[in-house]
Parts: sequence; C-alpha cells; structure tokens
Amino acid sequence: MKTTPKAWLRFSLQAKLFSISFLFLLIPWLCFQYVLHMEEYLRAGQEQVVSGTAKAVATALHERDELFNPELNLLPNVQKGRDLHAIEVQEAIQLDGLLRDWKKFPGSSLAYAEALSESSSADELVPFTHRMVRYQDYIYAVFEVPDESLVYRDKNTLAVHQNDSFLIGLVSKEGAYQRYILSPHAAGWVSAYQLSVQTLGYEVLKPIANIQGSWRETKSGFNLELRIPADWVGDKLGFAFYDVDDNSSKDLNQLIGTSNIFSISGLGTLLTSSAEIEKILNGLNRANLRIWVLDQYHRVQAKIGDLGQQTTPNGELNMLPQSWLLILRENVLGPLYELILNPPQTDFIDELEAVTELGGKQVDQALLGESAADWYITPDDKAMVLLAAHPVWVGGKVIGAVVAEKTTHNIETLRNQALEELFDMILLVIVIVSVAVFLFARQTSRRILLLKNATENAVDDEGRILTTFEGSRDSDELGDLSRSFSSLVKRLYGYTQTLENTNARLSHEFRTPISVVRSSLDRLAMGELKDDARVYVDRALEGTHRLNKILNQMSEASGLEQSLQSAEDELVDLSSLVAGCVQGYQIAFEEQPITPMLYTNPLFIRACPDHIAQMLDKVVSNAIQFSSSDNGVLVALTESKGYAVITVSNKGPCIDHENSQRLFDSMISLRTESKDKGLHLGLGLYIARTITEFYKGFISIENEKDKSGVRLKILLPLRD
Repeated sequence: MKTTPKAWLRFSLQAKLFSISFLFLLIPWLCFQYVLHMEEYLRAGQEQVVSGTAKAVATALHERDELFNPELNLLPNVQKGRDLHAIEVQEAIQLDGLLRDWKKFPGSSLAYAEALSESSSADELVPFTHRMVRYQDYIYAVFEVPDESLVYRDKNTLAVHQNDSFLIGLVSKEGAYQRYILSPHAAGWVSAYQLSVQTLGYEVLKPIANIQGSWRETKSGFNLELRIPADWVGDKLGFAFYDVDDNSSKDLNQLIGTSNIFSISGLGTLLTSSAEIEKILNGLNRANLRIWVLDQYHRVQAKIGDLGQQTTPNGELNMLPQSWLLILRENVLGPLYELILNPPQTDFIDELEAVTELGGKQVDQALLGESAADWYITPDDKAMVLLAAHPVWVGGKVIGAVVAEKTTHNIETLRNQALEELFDMILLVIVIVSVAVFLFARQTSRRILLLKNATENAVDDEGRILTTFEGSRDSDELGDLSRSFSSLVKRLYGYTQTLENTNARLSHEFRTPISVVRSSLDRLAMGELKDDARVYVDRALEGTHRLNKILNQMSEASGLEQSLQSAEDELVDLSSLVAGCVQGYQIAFEEQPITPMLYTNPLFIRACPDHIAQMLDKVVSNAIQFSSSDNGVLVALTESKGYAVITVSNKGPCIDHENSQRLFDSMISLRTESKDKGLHLGLGLYIARTITEFYKGFISIENEKDKSGVRLKILLPLRD
C-alpha cells in the first residue's frame, strides 16, 4: 500500500540543504577559539616584552649608584607626613586658594597635629591638611587650616611673628639651610620673607618674590596655596603653621608643622623624581608602558607613563570597503559586537597611580635579586595589568628595582577588532553561500518536482501509461535520472499499448474459431448420439459458452474508454432512468427481490444514458451475486449538496476494509462463492468506477454499520 509522510513531518530537500548551510556557523566559532588562543600567545609575548623592558632599564641603571640619592638610601624607611613627596603632574596650578585644580590630581591630603613648640598655649591642637605636587620648575603646596580667629600682621609693624603665618624650612641644592615666612597683612596674594638662621628667631633678612602664594579665607579658617622654585629645594623641606588667636597679646597659640623646621636634622626628607633617571626613562616614553624605578626601601625614585593612556590601539584594521557594508557594520553589527566582545574599559581604577612606595610580591622578589612577573586585576575588575620587576645591581648589591606595567587593553582592542573584521567577512561569506545554496536547492527542488509531476501525469491510478515525456538535457545526475525515467516510461507505454492491442486482437481472433467450434457442436448435438458421447458434447458446448462470455467481457472493458470519449452527452433525468432500470432488474431477476427507494422529483445530470445504465447494471449485478435470497437488494436515489446519490445495498458477507478500494481495480475479484458458478474476471466494478469518474463523480463501497451487508454509493454532479 502506498504511504506518504505526514504533513508536519515533511522536510523538503530545499529546507534540508538550507539547514545544512547553518553548519557554516561553526566557522565563526572556530575563528573565535583561534583568536582566543592567539590572545594567549600575545599575552605571553607581552609578558616577555614587558619583562625585557624592565631588564633593559635595569641594565641601564646597573653600577650607577650616583643615580640613587645616597642620603635617601640611609633612611631605613619613609616617615609618612614628615618625609614629603612631590608628585609629578602634567598641569599647572592656578594660585587662587580655591583648590579646584587639586581635585584633578591623584592622592590625598595628610593631616598634621603635632606641636613643634613647648610654648604653645592651646588646650587642643587643631590639625591642618597638606598636599604637594611638582609641575615643571616649581613645587606647589596647599594647606587647609581650620582657624576660628584669624590674626593678620599690622601694616605699621615690622614683626612677622605676631600674627598667623606660615614658616618654611629647607636645605638648598647647595646644602645651605634656609628659612622663610609668609606673614600676610590680609587675605589675598602673599609673598615670603627670608629669616635669619643664626639665632633661629624671626629676624627678617629680605623679602623673597620667588616664593609666592594665595591666602583665601574660608568658613572654617583659610586655604593657602604657594609655590617654590624647584631648584631652590634640595633634599630637606618642612612647613609649620604659626597660630596667634589673641590680637591684643600677640602670643603664640600653637605651632604645628610637617617636621621640625628649626634644625637641619629635624627637617623632613623631600622625595622627588631623580632627574637623571627621568632622562633615561624619557627615552622609553614611546614604549606604551608605565615604568617605575624604586630604591631598596620601595620608595619611588622616578616614574614615567600612565596606564590610562594605554587604551588607544596601535592601529585600526579596515578590511571592509567604505560602502553600505561599513554602514551596516557600524549601525547593526557594531552594537552587537560591543555586547558580545566586551570592549576594554577605559575608566578603571588605578590604585597605584599616586603611590610614593610600591610593594608587592614581585617587587619584594626583585629587591632580593630575582626577576619576577605576574598579572593583577584592578579593584573594579575592569582591567588586567602585567607587572614585571627586575633588580638594579651596584657592586654585587641590589640597590633598587625597575618595575614595568602594561595593561592588556591593546591586546583586547586588537583582538576585538580582529574578531569584528573576521566576523564581518565570515558573515558576508555565509550570507553569499547561504543564498547560493538556497538558490541551488530551489532549482534542484524545482527540477525534482517537475520530474515527479511528469512521472505522475504519465501514469493513471490503475497503473496504465497515459503519455510519455522528454528527459532533461542537463548533464548532471538529475539529468541522467530524468532521461532514465523518460526512457522507462516510454518502454512501459509501448508495453501497455501492446497489451491493450493484444486484448482487442485476441478477442477478434478467438471469435471465429469459437463460432466454428460451437456451430459444429450444435450440429453434432442435433444428430443421434450415444449417452456417453452426448455428455462430452454438452461439456464442449458449456466451454465454448464460457469462452464467449470471457471475450464479451474483455471486449466490453477494452472498448469502454473509446466509447466514453466518442459518446455525446445530454441532460438526463436520473430519476426516470434509474426507475426504468430497476423495473427491468425486477423482471430479469425474479428470484431476487429488488426494493427501490427513489427520488420522485427530476434529477438532471449531463451524461450518456447508455453509460449510466451500463454502470447500474454492473453495480446491481454485483450486489445480487453477493446478496442472500431472502433479503434481496435495495436501490435508493437521493439528492445531497448538489449531487445525485445512488445507493445499492445488499445483505450478505462483509468485505475486508483493506481490500475495499482494490475491488474497483481491473481484473480484481474477491469472490469465494456466488450463485453464478461462471468465470468472473473482476471487471464489473472497474467499469462502474471508470464511468463514474468520467462524469466527475465518486464511487465508494463500505460495510453496513451493523455488519449485515455491504453498501455501494455513487455520487454524480447535478445540472440545472
């Protein structure tokens, strides 16, 4: 039995080929994995480059102990607050006391609350805060001082210590101890006076215009911004706030400082970048690294570079032309890439940017004489940084270390750019290939469908070859298949024609000898015959009768199609036609009761009356042969939904459901027993179906619901 897949299971060749094209999506995945591996190799290469840079800088500093301040190296550690560090900045500071410029720079202010004089009368010291930076040729300092009672210097007095003032103590580059004081008459622009260092009192020597500042009052006290020429300051520096609260007595209330400014030994150490080391590092300013030079106590001697400046890629890839593809990439694919590829973050937190001491496992290992390198992640998890450290040797002793840092932003940026460009090209190729596969699948499916339709149109439901078709001229496998099908159908068509013609020729050729044999047997039967001879003559006559019946049936079936094509159709009242036929059946089959249930009104169809009568003859004859003699046959005619419905029912054996449709095929007979013992070729229902379908009708057979018999139903379209 012919079976077809369910509609929801149907998966066309076109859909299959198009689905296979999705396997191309494996290519981006493989490329992504490849780029990730390349990123690992690039990181390994970056580690070698950064470590090599640290080693190269350390090599340039080997055996050059003069680059590291010998006096600073004698300090066991940096005393935070007492020892000052001037951070190198790249922007100038406007001396206005507003502190706006200081917010741009990293680091935080230090608080000071230690009295420098035993004569202080304050019950509770009020601390001030202080910061320092260095820009080009100047050292800038800022002080935020809480003071509820501001006392300025009288305009008519020469004393500079009977009011609120700031003291500066330093050692110049030449090694001279110097003291200065800023004692303003009022808030605003202030300059310094040089004090005598002989008596350590407050004897003014001369005004100094190069040390300048801005004194601005605040709600809680005042702010002081000042600048000192960098070449005036050596390795020692300290500041102190001289506070006077009583404007009448002018007595000292408190003296708070960063260190003891009244002696060289009491001054704090000024930590600034080594100029010589900075010159060496400036040659590596294009290395896109941040490089630190530390002394043996982890103190920063010099620094160059900024991690935040490493976010700019070295170059941009541009494999796509300036066209609509680039517009599509920027507007559609670009945002998608940003979500998937996780571009490097430029706003990460750099906790080491403003430190004056640098520690860590790698630095400790370098200061012990071994190179070290490792990765660390910024506190906000937005950047990965490689830190490599290498020792600096002087006379077989580690005197410092070089630390080089570099983020992976360049690698990540280039990785993302490579992936984006690669994905752009791959997606373009996938789209082109998918369209090509789709068109190829569509063309292939169309050719297969044409071959299928041509093959189905060549063969009818009974398996007869109705026509032939020409094979495809294409030189591929489908073309070969089409030509093979065409050749096969042509050979089958010739074979079918031969069989059909053989039926007609045999019918014609057999009639003459059968007529001769029958006439001879008739004459022989008319003569005097013995009893045993007459038996044989009767059997011969019966045989010729059966042969003649077979020939009549074969001739009727073979000439039916030609008869249908040549007949002229007319409007036929099916009610009258069926009624007349039933009356004839009642007379012809007296032993079998035939019950009519006919539609009384006219039912018109367009057909040949002889063919409709022939169809009824075959159907009723078949029903009579299978019906029991007690019940007979019921012939009914009704009308339903534009069709005339002829129903022929008989009581008798049921049919197998699997064989119900086979009964209408040619030369199919499922008889096991009937009242007519003659030969049955299985052409009756085949003729009935052929006539019904020729007139656009439908025929079916099924068992009664109570399994008491069989019902055959014919539907013919009505005409007005």
